[in-house]
Amino acid sequence: MTTLVIDSLLECDCGVYWFACTLQDGGARGAAAVEGARCGEGGVSLADVPLEALVCEVGAPACPTVCRCAVSGAGASLGCGNASLAAPPARRDMSTLGPVRSLSLQHNRIERIRADDIPPEVTMLDLSYNRLQHVESTLWGSGARSVLLAGNPLQCSCELVDELLQHREVLLDWEEVRCADGTRPLRCLLHPGPPLMPTIAGAVLVLGVLAAILVLYYGRPGFAYRIKMCLVDRGVCGWRRGGVEIAADAEVTYDAFVSFSHHDHEYASALAAALEAPPHRLRLCMHHRDWLPGELITNQIVRSIRRSRRTVVLLSDWFAASSWARAEFRSAFTHALSSPSARPLVVLLPSLSLDRERLVQNLDPELALFVAKNTYLEWSDPAFWDKLPRALRPS
Repeated sequence: MTTLVIDSLLECDCGVYWFACTLQDGGARGAAAVEGARCGEGGVSLADVPLEALVCEVGAPACPTVCRCAVSGAGASLGCGNASLAAPPARRDMSTLGPVRSLSLQHNRIERIRADDIPPEVTMLDLSYNRLQHVESTLWGSGARSVLLAGNPLQCSCELVDELLQHREVLLDWEEVRCADGTRPLRCLLHPGPPLMPTIAGAVLVLGVLAAILVLYYGRPGFAYRIKMCLVDRGVCGWRRGGVEIAADAEVTYDAFVSFSHHDHEYASALAAALEAPPHRLRLCMHHRDWLPGELITNQIVRSIRRSRRTVVLLSDWFAASSWARAEFRSAFTHALSSPSARPLVVLLPSLSLDRERLVQNLDPELALFVAKNTYLEWSDPAFWDKLPRALRPS
């Protein structure tokens, strides 16, 4: 066994991506033990840094002029939001960056997405707040692509609604998606057609079945309970017990999911050290510690948030600039719409340089609205360590 000792701080960007992969896979690719290997900012162990954080910023001409680009060993990430684009950047303009894994096109003027607009290797596609009315089946790629579509004036035909429902698991902001008239997309139960009598007969039949269910519901408590559990199991509604909403999938695993930029690792570590120890003994979900290696990051974000009572957002300049951190907040915000008790809790870190007014102007609309309309905690508050555990403790 060879021991490799690294006593200097590393510049943890895309240049050390493959070394970090080797370090974090437990030595499966080489018989060597590594000691040291810490990053320059905060001295965080390279073994604890998320691989998706090991990126290098790329400018023109490789990066389209309206975008912000970053590359790592796994591929490239393009942020092209708020650029008044009528179409995505041409694929030939993105090809020099290598395989594009993440493409953010939110808050533009895009009315249509064609099959060849999106590189096939994209696994995270943000099309929220554009002008899309229709969605082609090719949008979802091979099935492993996560998509954001909220804020588009969708023309909710039966075919489109069926398409959305079919891909609901990878539509991260499903709870926020609305039709052009502001209604939720609902499955078409009765397709309109020329014959009127069959439609009337079908409606009468449905009403009769509903009436029978109501009679059984109020007349037999056991049957009512089974109906409730059936709806809960299918995600139609949450279950309230004692005023607290319980997640529909299972009992929550964590008291809180901590969402933070890897640059703020020291604050997250301090949070875990204080809250997981006596007397609080809270259970926190931390991505660098509790996520399973090899799974899609987008899937792990959704799972962690749904299995946690609250989401704690450590808000800093680094968080506001991180596309993955903002994706975590959007998922938490979406989950809170269907489960009010799971609302996010924002903590302002001392490293945040913007005041509240300028902060709101520089954030994504969802996060800006939440910060503007909700109370938050400040890390520098003398009573912070009293207030935070009380906010996270199960009622």
